[in-house]
Amino acid sequence: MKERVNKPRAFLSYSNQDSEFVEKIQTDLRNCQIETWRDRTDIRDGQPWLESIFEDGLPTCDVIIAYFTPNTLNSGMVAKEVDAAQIRQLEDSGVRFLPYVNTTETRKKLRLDIRRLQCPVWNDENYHEKLSTVVAEIWRSYMERNIGNAILHERNKRLELEIKFQQLKAQSNASGFTSQEEKEFTCVYGKLDESREMSIRAYKKNASRTVSGSFSVLKLFLSFVSSIYRPVFEKSDFEGHVLAELQKAYPNEGYLGLDVKKDLSAELRTYGFLEWKDYQTENPFRHTEYQFTSRLYRFAFWLEVNNLHGDKPLFEIADELNQTE
Repeated sequence: MKERVNKPRAFLSYSNQDSEFVEKIQTDLRNCQIETWRDRTDIRDGQPWLESIFEDGLPTCDVIIAYFTPNTLNSGMVAKEVDAAQIRQLEDSGVRFLPYVNTTETRKKLRLDIRRLQCPVWNDENYHEKLSTVVAEIWRSYMERNIGNAILHERNKRLELEIKFQQLKAQSNASGFTSQEEKEFTCVYGKLDESREMSIRAYKKNASRTVSGSFSVLKLFLSFVSSIYRPVFEKSDFEGHVLAELQKAYPNEGYLGLDVKKDLSAELRTYGFLEWKDYQTENPFRHTEYQFTSRLYRFAFWLEVNNLHGDKPLFEIADELNQTE
């Protein structure tokens, strides 16, 4: 695998029939201090084609620039490079997918999952205008990925230190937690092991209805923490997680939407599980977000040690969904 450099790296997915346009993109990206990976320039003579692309190419890049034209739609190799499962796997590791089309007509012929994304038109007529936004998006993706990796590294480092601390503490203290922690975590557990109200909008065929229900905040919050890539709490992301679990529990209902009655962020800050981070970058913009603290992960460990998984059911629906019509 090629050694990474301290600058963004973009994988270029395209049809060979569009090489002239993509070569211009490659040259201009390099002039903007962006490394590129392209089959014609980065696969050495005698090297396996597929292995080079899917092991030395795609995973080593920060973004995938997919340039779609009528030629691309008939390319088997491009279809493999932008396979839906492949894209999801790369996005889980922080690799961004950036699709572009030569015309609006081409966009209409793309796969449905790609058409749902923002797919700007990029051709000779607006080349330089669009180039500036592409460069900015690549650098933004690169910075977000680096920040995410740094946070993940710090989180893992904290967890490793926490485990070592617990091992040392266990030698003198059977529980590994101070009496103050035991008291505080017991209180927090009692607060979080409650049912929280929500309204569910259920849409099935041509009918819709709204029912009331509740969910186990402890179970869904802990599963949300373990499912996200970055240790950041956003109300919309959490509600999306609740909705996804609700749809799993009631797969036959059709489309579901929900409204959680109370924002958890203030409560989680009270427990010391969230802290407000404010990042000052080199540009005039500032980035702020709620991040999970090491205290949260210690609380999760306390739950595991005490084998506490919550007494409340995952969902309680007043007017049961999935009723037979």
